[in-house]
Amino acid sequence: MKKFLKLDKATLSSAYSLIKLTSTVKAFSCLIKLIHGLKGKKISDRQELEFNMDTKKLLVAMTKNFIERCPLKYSLISYLTCLDPKAMVKDKERASSKMKRVLSSLHDANRFEQDIDDVIRQYEEFCDTAANDPTMTNFDKQKDRLDSVLFTFFTSKPAFSSPWKIVSMLLILSHGQASIERGFSVNK
Repeated sequence: MKKFLKLDKATLSSAYSLIKLTSTVKAFSCLIKLIHGLKGKKISDRQELEFNMDTKKLLVAMTKNFIERCPLKYSLISYLTCLDPKAMVKDKERASSKMKRVLSSLHDANRFEQDIDDVIRQYEEFCDTAANDPTMTNFDKQKDRLDSVLFTFFTSKPAFSSPWKIVSMLLILSHGQASIERGFSVNK
């Protein structure tokens, strides 16, 4: 995709900004010149431009289709950063507000019946405890498993049992389609 689209941090600021990506004319013109050059045909600038525009339309349509199926369009998914140990330690207030939004989304979907304020209070206590622990402050996505780290800390005190029920439900959420997706992959 990098060969066809200009990808940088400015254009990738959000999932919806992917729709506005522009094609790089150089890659397409080289490709079409190569295809027609192998056939011994000379192509006009108009044909090259039409090819570039058609390819850009195709890529935009593919990206829109990808975004349509992307789980990031759901608000619940965007608030799951409250489960990031570094976010809990760095900015407890922001993590708590995201957890509150997660809880209200679950409550609206009839998946959560407890008192939201009580769970938020326990979650904030957990964040305070996590801020003093080196395992949480030095959490590395590449080395550590999020589920095992959170399990260790949430089950260490019985006072954190209510938030742990929610966290375990949210951690399972991302694996809900794994068995179906595994059926589509081809292992060689």
